[in-house]
Amino acid sequence: MTLAALAVGAALTVGLALTAPVSRDEHMYQAAAALLPQQALYDAFVFPQPPVSAWFYAAVQAAWPGPEVLLPARLAQAVVSLGLGLVLWGLLRRQGAPPLPAASLLLLLVHTEVLRESLGLARNDVLALALSLSPWLLLPVHPGDDEQVWRLVTGGALAGLGLACRLTHAPLTLLAVAWPLLAPTTVTGGRREAGWIALGAVLVLGAVTAALWGTDLAALRFSLVDYHLLNARFHAASGLGEGLDLAGKLHDAGRLCRRTDLAAWSALVLVALVLVQGRGRAWSPTRWRLGLLVMVCGVVMVAVPRPVQNAYYATLLIGGALLVAAAMARLVGRPHRVLQGVLAVAVLVGLGNLAASDVAVMREVLHPSHWPAVQIHAAGRRLDVAMGEARGPVIATHPLYVLEAGRQLDPAFAAGEFVWRLGPVLRRVRVGRADLVTDARLAAHAAAVPPAAVLMVVAAPWDRPLGEWARARRGQMWSVAGGVVLWTPPPGVRFL
Repeated sequence: MTLAALAVGAALTVGLALTAPVSRDEHMYQAAAALLPQQALYDAFVFPQPPVSAWFYAAVQAAWPGPEVLLPARLAQAVVSLGLGLVLWGLLRRQGAPPLPAASLLLLLVHTEVLRESLGLARNDVLALALSLSPWLLLPVHPGDDEQVWRLVTGGALAGLGLACRLTHAPLTLLAVAWPLLAPTTVTGGRREAGWIALGAVLVLGAVTAALWGTDLAALRFSLVDYHLLNARFHAASGLGEGLDLAGKLHDAGRLCRRTDLAAWSALVLVALVLVQGRGRAWSPTRWRLGLLVMVCGVVMVAVPRPVQNAYYATLLIGGALLVAAAMARLVGRPHRVLQGVLAVAVLVGLGNLAASDVAVMREVLHPSHWPAVQIHAAGRRLDVAMGEARGPVIATHPLYVLEAGRQLDPAFAAGEFVWRLGPVLRRVRVGRADLVTDARLAAHAAAVPPAAVLMVVAAPWDRPLGEWARARRGQMWSVAGGVVLWTPPPGVRFL
């Protein structure tokens, strides 16, 4: 049963990576990776994330022998998601869960919409989560655990990598550094151990900083700080900011908890808490603190006043799973059987809730022509044919189509729609060497950097000005995919 549960979870994880619809985030990550060999990160184009994920996908693209861009990224994402599964399996076992309950908890997590949404998408959240949680495979969790220096330094280095992949994982990085102080397992109170962990984190973050040496500080600050403040203002101004204040966050959390899968997970965690508290000091102090503090990190990550995504709740769910695993290790007799029964019901509810989706995913896996990565590459080939002999940058807020065609992307649009749509709140026109182009500045930018073509996605609300601009200049329209249109200048002239 344990192997069957793990196999189902692994197969579904790979299936999600192959069949998940393309996310607008993926356009940005793959554009940054594709531009890295010729353009300086942050200086030449905006990338509103730390650099590790861009470096990772750039390495994937360099290693892939074919012309595809999204397909190798999705395959790499499948490997990263399986890696996260191995990290979680190791943590649940270290927390004391027997093999079958640990596999069941993993299967339940895969069948929550929160984590399921992230597992298949080639962006940075799963990579950052795997890096940020992996230190606890090495750090001491309870008295008697190995506390060799190399384990502490390596754990700190992994925590630092997690932060260098996604800034919102700072609470987990800080928790890893402070862990020996919060749950001391030695007579020194954990001070020496915390120092070694901090050293590992500092070494990694220092290496990342050295790799960015010479980057324009204003450009770096815009990508990592100013952009996110402007994005929050944009969401509030455009009516998309329901989750930005505390009331909105609580409303969003309540909406998620009404989902069947998360209701089952919440019930399981509550039952574990009630059963353990009913037995007095049944918790193992350090194991209990690990689950609880990871949940607290999840709450902090969700509560930060920025646009909320379902993926931000993943840390909260994983902390709950660690609490349940710790309860499994301590309960005996009837309470243990009750918790196992509730876990079985929760897994069945999760499986039943998404059974139709599971079947659809595995059916699509058997038809490679249906994979979004294959379809977007075919669209890129049609885009290449439509452009013919034309050379020059292509303006596109959905850069993957341009990259799959092997064409040159205008670096000002490397962030996809994320900078383009900030028109109502963006007052700057340049940071470093990077142009900040919105619909109000499209004509001026095109005059300075004449495009060879303009791509628009009809259903994308922010792309309409691109079509209007190209149509006003009597551009020729080509369909490269359903709802994806390429505009090229009239024969013998250039877009100006």
